Amino acid sequence: MKKHKSLAVKFINFIRSSFFSKYIIKVGICLFVLFLFGMFTEDTLTNLLSIFFGFIISNLTVSMFSMFSAKFEDATKVCEDTEKLAKIYTEPKLKKTVELNGSKVDVLYKDLLINKNYKINVEDNPDKRFEPEGFTMDNFNTLMSAHKNSKVKNMDTARLQGFEKVSNTEFTFKFERSTLYNHLITNRACDFKLESGTSIRDYYEYGPDLKPLEKSVMSNHLGIIGLVYLKDGELLLPRRAGNSTISKNKVTSSIATRLNLPNGPITTEYLMKDCILDAVVNRTNIDASYINTENVDINFLGCGQDVYEVGKPHFFYKVNLNNIDRETYITHLISKKDKNQIDADKYIYVVKKDTIKFLDDYIEFYYYDAKVKKGKYTEKLKKAKCVYEKAFACNIWHECQ
Repeated sequence: MKKHKSLAVKFINFIRSSFFSKYIIKVGICLFVLFLFGMFTEDTLTNLLSIFFGFIISNLTVSMFSMFSAKFEDATKVCEDTEKLAKIYTEPKLKKTVELNGSKVDVLYKDLLINKNYKINVEDNPDKRFEPEGFTMDNFNTLMSAHKNSKVKNMDTARLQGFEKVSNTEFTFKFERSTLYNHLITNRACDFKLESGTSIRDYYEYGPDLKPLEKSVMSNHLGIIGLVYLKDGELLLPRRAGNSTISKNKVTSSIATRLNLPNGPITTEYLMKDCILDAVVNRTNIDASYINTENVDINFLGCGQDVYEVGKPHFFYKVNLNNIDRETYITHLISKKDKNQIDADKYIYVVKKDTIKFLDDYIEFYYYDAKVKKGKYTEKLKKAKCVYEKAFACNIWHECQ
């Protein structure tokens, strides 16, 4: 019975899906029902066929438009046009030039801290919760509709409420709680046009500078962004899936995720080490058993606010896996991804760092394409050109400071 119910649910979900074949099945079912009831006559057959073909064409048109709009969903949610945003955010310190292997690109980024072996403290307030402003909540349904082609589910998130300079060598970061839905209707839908023609960015973050974290009305859950290098110096660059809530099909830093909440309060140890070790396992598909913590170097590079996502904060890291070479990693890189994971990756490139070049909105690089057949490992270099997430460029900028 349970098996039959499961099959029935799958069939219903398939009928409701946007696949081309569902329309053929629907028409076939309708024709079969009409045939059973003996409703066909010579006079009505032609009209019925016209109606059904019209039904197919109209539904195919809607389906094609939906697929087309899904490709451009990110662009309707968050503007990544640096030149356009530079006219809004005219504060000179927000413009950063990122240089790599003879190439360079300009991005908009507000650096808050460049780490120089500072002492980092954490003040966590898990019982304090962020609530969006009235204007945002009044437009909740419209803003959530911006993510209709994305895989989303609600959960608690760690909001970076602010930070304090304790001394010239010591800083304290302050956390509270928010939700992923709050994030989706603020930072991740900041440029989605409402019925009035305005947006969250227009209403709250209109320039010429970003508001400080302490005064921001965005959800601002903390992003954890890190460059992970293998023993031989290769850089791991994941490419996002097509249903991620942001950066669809884009190359990101090796680690590009939100700060997952620990079982207890957020601590300095968790922020500077434990969350990174977890992220290495979750984002690079390496089994935890492969991670020898004694051979992992984790460097906190600094933090800042993403101008494109109206001040979303990021912590940037550099991670060296000193006990894993590329042959070991690629051999181990098998299909283990959780397909229900939010913002999952569909591919991970093992890249020669000295081949990466910025080409405006794209990066170009050579990566290792390897195979293991009958226990024999073979590899060759291939060239790729991909759109990249702006936070990746900011990660490179921090690495060069």
